[in-house]
Amino acid sequence: RRALELENSTIGASHPVAASTLVRIGKLRYEMREYAAAAWDIRRAVGILRNALGGNHPQVGKTTLLLASIYERHGESIVTPVAVSSSSTTSRGGGSGATSGAADGNGRDDAELELYVDALEPLKATLGEVHPEVGFLYVKIGYLYGKKGDLNLSLLAYKAALKAYG
Repeated sequence: RRALELENSTIGASHPVAASTLVRIGKLRYEMREYAAAAWDIRRAVGILRNALGGNHPQVGKTTLLLASIYERHGESIVTPVAVSSSSTTSRGGGSGATSGAADGNGRDDAELELYVDALEPLKATLGEVHPEVGFLYVKIGYLYGKKGDLNLSLLAYKAALKAYG
């Protein structure tokens, strides 16, 4: 936390280095089993990176994937909004979009799906259309659409995964 305060006073809170520090703090909080706090820090980092580097920067995609993995594993314990799109705000309790609540597994799945879809374009821009990580992401998206009952989108995602795997 002290490092983040020092960075904020010298380079500013909207600098990509501050986002990198937030990601490290989020990973540490995750290891300490503070999942909601970890998600909050990483969500803030995604917003900073998106604003500073643009939505298709590879670091935006990787950080969004990290946030999605926290929702995948521990979404039931995270009750704050998940939206990280450029139109959402990064202030505590702010933002729009899907929320994840302990009693709502579908909300968690929606939040997870939204994050995986948000991570897709930056990763495709960086890695290309044909890459195992892109294929893996399409499989995750296909699975979540199938779980929601949207079989057409699920099938499309699985077909895209096959193309991505080559």
